[in-house]
Amino acid sequence: LVSVSVVATECVMADALATGLFVMGPVESMAWLKRHPEYSALLVEKLPSGKLKKHFINQFESYLKK
Repeated sequence: LVSVSVVATECVMADALATGLFVMGPVESMAWLKRHPEYSALLVEKLPSGKLKKHFINQFESYLKK
């Protein structure tokens, strides 16, 4: 992962979760988020090709400006 953003009711929780999910990597963090739908997240993964892949999890895209 190259970036993790988390939406939570408290900033300290969002920060702690983003750090933990970043360390877990894409597979484990997506599995964790699937078990915790109360947290929305954006994971940005760097693929072996060098391209970036965005994963919008638990309705994170609803927080983006349209």
